Amino acid sequence: MSVACRMRGPLTPWREPEVFLELDPRAMQLEVRDYRPADREHLGECLSALLDEMVGLDPWHRTRRTPDYTTKSISKCLREVRQNDGFILVGEADHEPAGIAVAWISGMSEVERTITLPTRVGLLYALSVLPGFRKNGVGSALLAECERRFRQRGCDQLGLFVFAGNKGAQRLYARHGFRDRAKLTVKQLGPPLRRWPPPPGTKRKPRRVHP
Repeated sequence: MSVACRMRGPLTPWREPEVFLELDPRAMQLEVRDYRPADREHLGECLSALLDEMVGLDPWHRTRRTPDYTTKSISKCLREVRQNDGFILVGEADHEPAGIAVAWISGMSEVERTITLPTRVGLLYALSVLPGFRKNGVGSALLAECERRFRQRGCDQLGLFVFAGNKGAQRLYARHGFRDRAKLTVKQLGPPLRRWPPPPGTKRKPRRVHP
């Protein structure tokens, strides 16, 4: 897993807009708007879809999705957004819910203030586009709106975490100016943990049979 960051430009006053429109050059109509209570099911679907992908990408096979994940994840997102000057965005493609972005301000601890320059970091906690809407600019539109809002909140960095095997997400972030700042390196101690069963609907990869 790596930590990607992008530096931001001059600070500007914050004013919360209501609805934002982006038009995809390939004629799909994209709209990025604020989360509404009626979007709860869509938020849960996107968060679950994102985690299901992480299950397949985790080289240590430690990631799983328990039956209560969706409910608890939604509660966490709503709580963090409320407490840390955050926001949840919904991306629509041709008026259909297509993806979400969940983000908030990441504060600095007292120790962090002694070892680094004062920094106001916007944390992109989750960016998820449903499979049927990918490669149509939805992720880019959500990411661009996150960047704009964090600029208005006085942030000078936008950061996120991404699995090393998630090459598609890494390419998206690189196109938007993100660069790796740190990497989490892991060594397995003792016997490997057993693999968790895949989430419902996940296709198992066929195992190689050696002669």
